[in-house]
Amino acid sequence: MKWIYLSIQQRLIFLICSLLLSAIVIYGFANYYSLKKTSLIIGKDRLSSLTKQVSSLLGQNTIVVLKQANAIAAQTQTIQFLKSNGGNFRKETLEALNKLHRDSTWVSVELVNKDFAPVLRSENSAGTVSISLRDAITFTNTAPDSSKVGKIYNLKGAMYYPVVTTVSDQKQVIGYIVSWIFLKGDPKAVSQFSRLVGTGAGLYIADSDLSLWTDMVKPISDPPFKISHPGEMVEYKNKAGEKMIACTQPISHTDWIVAIEFSESNVLNGMNTFVNGIVLIGVVLTAIGIIAAWVTSRNLTRPLNQLTAAATAISQGNYSSHVPLEIDRKDELGKLARAFNTMEQYVQQTYEELEAMVDERTTALSDEVKLRKVSEDFLRESRQRYHLLVDEIKDYAIIMLDAEGKILVWNQGAERIKGYKEQEVLGKSVHLFYTEDDVKNNKPQKLLEKAAKEGRSQDEGWRLRKDGSRFWADVVLTSIYDENKLVGFAKITRDITERKKLEDEITLRTLQTEKVNKELEAFSYSVSHDLRTPLRAVSGYSIMLKEDYDDKLDPEGKRIIGNIIANARMMGQLIDDLLAFSRLGKKELINSTIDMQLLATNVVNELLQNESEKDYDIRINALPSANGDMGMVKQALMNLVNNAIKYSSKKDHAVIEIGAKDEETRTIYYVKDNGVGFDMAYAGKLFGVFQRLHSQEEFEGTGVGLALVKRIIDKHSGEIWAEAKENAGATFYFSLPKKIK
Repeated sequence: MKWIYLSIQQRLIFLICSLLLSAIVIYGFANYYSLKKTSLIIGKDRLSSLTKQVSSLLGQNTIVVLKQANAIAAQTQTIQFLKSNGGNFRKETLEALNKLHRDSTWVSVELVNKDFAPVLRSENSAGTVSISLRDAITFTNTAPDSSKVGKIYNLKGAMYYPVVTTVSDQKQVIGYIVSWIFLKGDPKAVSQFSRLVGTGAGLYIADSDLSLWTDMVKPISDPPFKISHPGEMVEYKNKAGEKMIACTQPISHTDWIVAIEFSESNVLNGMNTFVNGIVLIGVVLTAIGIIAAWVTSRNLTRPLNQLTAAATAISQGNYSSHVPLEIDRKDELGKLARAFNTMEQYVQQTYEELEAMVDERTTALSDEVKLRKVSEDFLRESRQRYHLLVDEIKDYAIIMLDAEGKILVWNQGAERIKGYKEQEVLGKSVHLFYTEDDVKNNKPQKLLEKAAKEGRSQDEGWRLRKDGSRFWADVVLTSIYDENKLVGFAKITRDITERKKLEDEITLRTLQTEKVNKELEAFSYSVSHDLRTPLRAVSGYSIMLKEDYDDKLDPEGKRIIGNIIANARMMGQLIDDLLAFSRLGKKELINSTIDMQLLATNVVNELLQNESEKDYDIRINALPSANGDMGMVKQALMNLVNNAIKYSSKKDHAVIEIGAKDEETRTIYYVKDNGVGFDMAYAGKLFGVFQRLHSQEEFEGTGVGLALVKRIIDKHSGEIWAEAKENAGATFYFSLPKKIK
């Protein structure tokens, strides 16, 4: 029953009960959420304390193992055994390693030198763990005279972790004791831990780099939650949608993190009794309120009914009607009756005044009707001008849709592009222009929904004409709102089929070019590789001929043999350069942070080892670090510095400068020399394969070095260019972006 059909007596009962019930509900919910918040705080404190205790317990157990390993590493025979490279104290060291096996979970114990090569293995070792010792040791980053438990590794479902102990002599690490331990928890023990803690607790162990998670029984491929930093409290939902609370804590002397989770529902189990009590109290108080409201409303509504009867009489034109109520009543009803009777005296006078005002207003409304007609005429003319403007646009299909996507307005551009007359499409759905696959995928409706939600949606795709032909369309949908209510859409379509064909042709040609380049690289690699065998034969026989018959050859023969050997050596270098050039196209970038200052110093020192006959003034300015492939960048820098040394070698005072310029998005490095330089008119040939600006007699070379540098810089999304002047030196620049895409 609707509210307006209820009497005041009924409404009063309903109102009192509603207010009472609302107060009970609000009070109950306030107390419920307060208690819930308190329970969660206590639960989180308990979880944090428990996690710290478990972390401390695991850390203490680890210390026991590490102390024994440290004691063996500090023994004199162990140190002397490593320093003698296995020559002294082998028996004593082996006995010490055998003692490290605590139980059957210890798979192996090995003594490793500082180069990560195994030196001695315990006799109790049950097997070998196929994990790189270098990776396992370097990850723990163990300091001298100390031990640490490394990260957990997953090998085909089995979990192993290393205990790494450094063997030091005078605070210098000379080796390591690496113990591999099989991690296999007892499911019953884990279950007992959960029951002991209560609240459905779950226990997890994770590597510090979060590469592996385990529940102490098996590896977990899908971690239950993400860890931003150890020691944090995490709230999340598990796969079943249940709210969970978890706390993490690092374990001392290890690369592990312990995590314990509680179910929020188990923490809040005690709330059910409170809720049931609130419901029961609410039912009792509501019943009491209904009885009290009925008694009160009965005493109030009886005099109100008399007042209603008098008001009804007045509404029927009987302005002399009075309320038959005791005038001497001092309560609110008595005051209301007296006020009502006073009001009746003015009703007649007011009625007459209203009649006069109605006559005056009627005259004013007549003027308003005329003004409204003028406004409607202006609006109609504006609409006509709008439709004329839209119809004259023929390169675009302009369509107005209602909120359901049905066509309301259709211009000449739409008729020209889609082939339909206006009368053929009005009232039809916009689905008419979409392909069968798009309709099955509900694409038209998705575009309408996106425009309604975001105000605008845009799409490119195939559309259908009336004759069944297809065209590639660029479509923009804009939603139209009136007072926050969606009333329709404006749809603008443009035929871009020709542009689409051009883009597809460009894409096809790009793919064809890439295929040809790959085939050329494969051919170059194959030819270079196949030339090695006959070239070795030519070089080898020439050297043998020179060594065995040098005294029997005349000067011309010696010159020819020398040329053959020199050209064979140059051909070999050319083949090596071609192979390096071909391999570079297939090699993937391994990005890292490169210390360019250190790299430049190492490159210069390495190249100057072969230039002992001449002094070079090489200046290395401050070089910012770079992001890129260390090996490739070193090769590029080495080629550029080597060229600078080569082309400035004929200068009395050869000066080479290596520097950099820091920009917002990239760093520009350069290698500058005061050598022979070159004519900038031929700069376009610098970075092509076999392109040389100087003869072989002037400067040796294969013509591949700068091409290799350019390919390296291109793979890093950088740029390379050169500036030079004949007999005044050259400067080669290359840029590396600060973020490799």
